[in-house]
Amino acid sequence: MDRKESLYKYLVEQGEDIKLSDIKESDYDKKSFETPNAEYEVLTDDEADEAFLNSQECLIDDIGLDAFCDKDYVINNYILGTESMEQYIEEDYESYLNDIKFESDSNFDSRYMQEITEFLCEKNILDIDYDDILEYLSEKETSLQDFISENDDISLLRKIESYSNIKRYFDEFEDNEDEYNEKWIENTMDGYENEAEWVVSNFGKDAIAGFIENGLLEYDMEGICDYIERLDGRGPTLASYDGEEREGSDGYYIYRTN
Repeated sequence: MDRKESLYKYLVEQGEDIKLSDIKESDYDKKSFETPNAEYEVLTDDEADEAFLNSQECLIDDIGLDAFCDKDYVINNYILGTESMEQYIEEDYESYLNDIKFESDSNFDSRYMQEITEFLCEKNILDIDYDDILEYLSEKETSLQDFISENDDISLLRKIESYSNIKRYFDEFEDNEDEYNEKWIENTMDGYENEAEWVVSNFGKDAIAGFIENGLLEYDMEGICDYIERLDGRGPTLASYDGEEREGSDGYYIYRTN
């Protein structure tokens, strides 16, 4: 059974007094048909999916996130980062780390050293307690004798080992700086569910559109279409007359367009 026959069968089942010859196929589109009272699209399931996707893409191209009632849900679930976005975030963090190298800190040479050191200790990348480093720095000396306190209940061997590790950390920091920065950036990026969340956290929701326009973020169109189809079906998009999707014969779907 072809498209025309499928539409004819459906209309007869709906009680319409119509002949097969009353249904005219469009001269421009073999999927479009006219009857004396209406116009229809007759599509396979795959064709309906493709038409639905194309229609959603056009709508989003025209009005962006305003196409959605629940913008937050779409931002959180269906906005993807591009390769350029990953590079953008890395460069943003590299710039941040470079900036705080010039900010002072009460214990460290800079706020940069403080943030990197605290991170390395917190994530156990360094086998050193952060409090031991603060104690070491508070003495403003590098001698073992100054670092070891008789009143400390930590064992002497533990203090000696800690002192050696701390001194080596600072002595070798410059050689390992790139590796430390890379680990800090990777860990900070892992704190976000996705790139869209990073944008919202740092710039606000209104910035999402600009990042999409600049090719840093993009819509997950297949995911969006699945989401809309689960909510409303394809009918409201493809059946412009009444928003209804009708299942015809032999796997065809019928949409009234006028």
